[in-house]
Amino acid sequence: MKTIKCLVLFGLISLGLSVVESDLILGKWFTVSENSQIEIYKISAEYKGKIVWLKNPNFGERYPDKIGKPKTDVQNPDLKKQEQPLLGLELLNGFHFNGNDKRWVDGTIYNPEDGKNYYCNMQLENMDTLRVRGSLDAWGFLGKTQIWSRVKE
Repeated sequence: MKTIKCLVLFGLISLGLSVVESDLILGKWFTVSENSQIEIYKISAEYKGKIVWLKNPNFGERYPDKIGKPKTDVQNPDLKKQEQPLLGLELLNGFHFNGNDKRWVDGTIYNPEDGKNYYCNMQLENMDTLRVRGSLDAWGFLGKTQIWSRVKE
């Protein structure tokens, strides 16, 4: 009986550690250029991320008819979505933690600069550095990697 209790306790401790480990990605991250911050959060077992801060939140000279107005998703191919604000826009969707290789996988990342969605995987290099790999293919061969840094609060 003691053996069973020990095994159950060990299993719960192991499960608890993996849950904690999977949540290490949660929080706010500066994108590579530090022009925006993405907050990564969890709903059930799915990890998501949205824009919560922009260095330049308003349109500039590139869009003369919109100068000074809050930035919107102007590159979105869906005309109805081109007026949605960038602040609060969900960029990361569908990620799940793969404990075997310590990565968040099977997600997508939306790039408001070109209005396209890409396959994406993420991996912590350390507590303050996140490797984000967006790609055209699910295997990650044809893509680009960015390094994001954790926002110090």
